[in-house]
Formats: sequence, C-alpha cells, structure tokens
Amino acid sequence: MDPYRLPTDVKPTNYDLTIRTDLEQAKFDGVVRIDFEVQRETSTIVLNVVGLQLEDVTLCLDNGKVEQTPSSQELDVATERGIFTFPRNLPAESKAQLRIAFAGDLTGNTAGYFRSISKAEGTAKYSSLTHFEAFPCWDEPALKATFVITLVSHDYTTNLSNMPKWKITRFETTPPMSTYLVAFANGQYEYLESSYTSPLSGKVRPLRVYTSPEVIEGAGFALEVSRRMLPIYEQMFGIEYPLPKLDTLIVHDFFSGAMENGADLALKQQIVSRQAHEVAHMWFGNITTMKWWDNLYLNEGFASLMGDVTMQGKIFPEWSPQTKFVSGRYASALDLDAKLSSHPVEVECTDANKIVQILDELSYAKGASVLRMLADYVGEERFLNGVSIYLKHLYSNTVTADLWEGIAAATGRDIPRTMDNWIKKR
Repeated sequence: MDPYRLPTDVKPTNYDLTIRTDLEQAKFDGVVRIDFEVQRETSTIVLNVVGLQLEDVTLCLDNGKVEQTPSSQELDVATERGIFTFPRNLPAESKAQLRIAFAGDLTGNTAGYFRSISKAEGTAKYSSLTHFEAFPCWDEPALKATFVITLVSHDYTTNLSNMPKWKITRFETTPPMSTYLVAFANGQYEYLESSYTSPLSGKVRPLRVYTSPEVIEGAGFALEVSRRMLPIYEQMFGIEYPLPKLDTLIVHDFFSGAMENGADLALKQQIVSRQAHEVAHMWFGNITTMKWWDNLYLNEGFASLMGDVTMQGKIFPEWSPQTKFVSGRYASALDLDAKLSSHPVEVECTDANKIVQILDELSYAKGASVLRMLADYVGEERFLNGVSIYLKHLYSNTVTADLWEGIAAATGRDIPRTMDNWIKKR
C-alpha cells in the first residue's frame, strides 16, 4: 500500500455529515454517511481519520438492505488513516455507503475542529470552526464529492457552513468539492449583511460578515470589499461565483485587531488583501482545484496575485499595489529563493503530511511573482483570457500544463517552453 496516497479502489461521491457541538464541554460527535463507487473489486476501505474516536462503522449495500461490519479495523496514527476490512468483497462498478459514528474534542489550536474564545464584558464566549477536516473522509484534492451538512448545537448559537440552510441547521447540497474546502462553524455570532448582483446572470446573491458582538461594528469595511470585488472577479474570469451566498467569518483570535481599527489605512489594506485572496479561491481552488499538493501555487500563487495586486489595483488604485507588491511579496520571494533551502515553485510533495513545508513564500509570493511576470509578458487582457479558458475545467482538477494550455490558446505563444523553467527549477 502506498504510504502517501490513498488507494483508488473506491471513489466517494457524496458525504451526508451530521455534527453535534457542545461548546461548553469542548466536545463534538457526529455521523457521516459516505456514498461511494467501487472502481476495483476490494474488501478493504482506506480513508483519512485523525484525532477522532470511532464508535461504529457499518457498510451498507443494495440500498441499505445488506449491512456489514468490519472483520478488522486499524487506525494508523502515522499516516492518519483508518483501514477497514470487511468479510465480503465489494464487486467492481457497484455502489455502497460507509457509515461512521465518531466523537472528538474541540482542539485548542487552529487545526481540525477547534474552539475559539472571545471575551465581552468580562464573560468568555466560545465558538467553534474548522481548519482542515474534522470527520472521516478521503482527504485528497482530486477526490471531489458533494456534501450535505447538518449542524446540531445549543439554540443560542449560530451555525454556518458552505451552503444556505433549509431548516435551522441543515444546509443544501454543495457542488462537487475537495474535502479540505468543507467548512462549518458554531458560535454566538452577530452579522452585517448586503448583496451583489452578478453582471453575468443578473442573479442577486446575499453577503454576510459574521463575527463576535464586540467587534461587529468594525466589520462593515470587509463586507463592502466583498460587495465590490465579486462582480469584478466574475467579469475578469467570465465565470459566475459558484455558490448561492458568501459568508465571511471573522475569528476573534485571528483578526480582531483589524476589525477594531478599521479606519487605519494599513489595516484596510490588510483586510482587502486577505478578503480578495480568499474570495479568489472560489475560482482558484473551489471551481478549479490542483490535482495534488505539488501544484499548490495554482491555488495560492493566483490568489496572492489577485489579492495583493489585481483586485487592489481595480478598487483602490491610489494604494499603488504594484509598487507595494514589489517591495513586499516580490522582495520576500527573492530573499527566500536565494537560500540553499529554496525549492521550485512546483515541488514534488509525495507525503501530504509534509505539505506545511511548502506552504511558504515560494508557493505564495514567488508563485504570484512568476504569474505577474507572465501577465506582463503576454499582456493582462490576454493573460486573463487564458486564465478564463483554464477555469473552464469546472469542478475538475488541474495541473500546470492545463494553465499553460489555456494561456497559449489565448496568446498563440509557446507558453510551456517559456514558463516551465520558472516553475519547475530553483
């Protein structure tokens, strides 16, 4: 068995996830029902599990008419995997459902499903949110599926997830997406709201910014930034924002200073950069997703370029974002790239557990700098036309060659010959 990549015997298609959160006790439990297709006959299912207690595992066949429990199961802490072997083989081209009940503790660090604490008038208030996944899943970018999420919580809290809710805590089915993009949160939040009208379809989408009550008044600028940038992104890429709403959650631990001092120019620039970066991920990451972590810059380099340069230049040109980028991110990338420990923008990453080692300025700042150079070389309009072609890989996974193909089609130039060395060599 490959120690770094999950077996491809089965492919998940839909997750039906229910999570119950107890903020006071810092605990959660849940059930996930995962529909999957069998690609090759197998009796063993392997998926990612980390930091959870598994309370029940059941395999359902023939629309739930036949159930199996594992004849053996193993949790491999080193590879963060659950390995379940069942008494009967699953035939190729069949469909089945894996049901897992699980429980865990809300962590105190910003990983998995964790608890955040804020104070208002001397009273501690808790909220919980995800940063990467907190439930059993096939956690690889290429293994996209749809998600239905139900959040159960105390009635004085608010539940948030990727899609709008039907009832109090049940949310609509998502488009196909990678597991690392799934997000949910629970807490005593207040919100500001607005909307924008899509220039491509005329559809009106609601926008909200949620945060803790003591900093809510400072969140209006972030909401206004979202309202202004979304129509611009749609026009730039020729592709509509992919979800029916956009909720921004400002976590007190991370960003309260910027919210409390929203009138300060430097802090406004930080808010715009971060908001533009994260919203850009709706196209570079959500709609079109890197096939594996070695193409991380296709997500982060693009989002950094959009957040630090392109979007700021369109809505706040007086901030001179090009100059700021050169003296900041570009200079940082040059400094890091001069070190012996430097690596290519596209770097082989066989072990997903070591991805943190490439989440650095070479993926973000050098990736953005090389893409900015390419845009200057071919011209911004033709560059964006090529990006639009690249983004037509809707809800699919991509590699560098797909980007070069799109820009080559828009420019008539041999982009791979020009750009491969910039991406694949130190």
